[in-house]
Amino acid sequence: AYEAIGSTRLFPEEGHETWEDAFAYNGSTCAMAKTAPEMASFIDSHMEVFDFQKGDVLLHTRWLFHRSVPLTEEGKKYFTEIEE
Repeated sequence: AYEAIGSTRLFPEEGHETWEDAFAYNGSTCAMAKTAPEMASFIDSHMEVFDFQKGDVLLHTRWLFHRSVPLTEEGKKYFTEIEE
């Protein structure tokens, strides 16, 4: 599968010696807004939100940045109505 999508099993390709080394190399994307605000802003400006439905499957590479997005008021109304 890695060859089919042009990916590598490790990043960097030579891998890491310890988990501490891996964390230091990659940093924490969860804290990116504080540790790298310009990068976080750039990524957010290119964000796409998809309208997934129950049963949908999302396939992606391990390099995809992802996070949950709060429901809008319209979304909350929708879910309230379908539960009734």
